[in-house]
Amino acid sequence: MLPLKSFASGAVNRSKQMQRVTVVPSCLRVLVVDDDPIIAALMVRELKQHFHASAVHDGREALVQLAMGNEYDVILLDVHMPKMSGIGVYKRASLFSPEIAKRIVFVSGGTTSEEADFLASIPNEHVRKPVPLATLLEVVERVGDRRIAQGSTGAAA
Repeated sequence: MLPLKSFASGAVNRSKQMQRVTVVPSCLRVLVVDDDPIIAALMVRELKQHFHASAVHDGREALVQLAMGNEYDVILLDVHMPKMSGIGVYKRASLFSPEIAKRIVFVSGGTTSEEADFLASIPNEHVRKPVPLATLLEVVERVGDRRIAQGSTGAAA
């Protein structure tokens, strides 16, 4: 899990990080999927300064949101969750929408060798906890920009 101290200590350095990050507020929609409600809330709080962000707290909730047609440009997905792992969510999402699966960014505090092998076998981005705010913003912007570019060229989104 993302240690609280990374956000707390990040507050001291936040002004420096924000000076380096040139992300402008955008209409990107971000879904945070993390079983720790405190971590999810902290991530959403930071992301909402730049994007439209919301959270769910387990993989099944995420799949329900996606199956209901809720559109997200970026999905930040915790690898380790008790009811359904992030990898399980990815595999199921890939079955009903490969385009949605492309928008997933995996977030983990560590991985088993099997999880690491799986993550290495797919093109999705993967960030390790604790995630510096600047890194989080950059990866959301990068994945979101790809999503927008696909949509603007008529590619299936």
